[in-house]
Amino acid sequence: GPSQPTPPTNPPEHQTGPPLMPPSTNPTVHHVEALDSQCSEEHVMEIATFAFDWKVVGRRLLDRQTVEDIDREGHSEQEKRDKMLDKWLEKKGSHATYRELMEVFRDVENNQAAEDVEELASSTKEGPPPRTQATNPTVH
Repeated sequence: GPSQPTPPTNPPEHQTGPPLMPPSTNPTVHHVEALDSQCSEEHVMEIATFAFDWKVVGRRLLDRQTVEDIDREGHSEQEKRDKMLDKWLEKKGSHATYRELMEVFRDVENNQAAEDVEELASSTKEGPPPRTQATNPTVH
């Protein structure tokens, strides 16, 4: 006689393994874009007034030769910090970000400077400190 067609056996429905996580976009991270934006010149001038070892930081941001040139040309520590950050901005352009500075300060264990850089970064995007009035209609 005619052979019966066997019904197709479907694999069980349950998935094994952990569910796929969506790519980690963490909403709690604030002002990330600000940190990744280019350091403004006025902020660079402000950062140059921070207390940090410009040579140690300079070697991480620039090459040794540039650091030595600055050391020869600059007179005061303040001037050398200024020059060093200027050169960094000039050399890196749009890659001269707040984040890079912040990470270098963290590397050299200057957490105060790192936090100040972060403060500056967050202030760029939000304009003046939001103490005056928090309701800004032109938010984009």
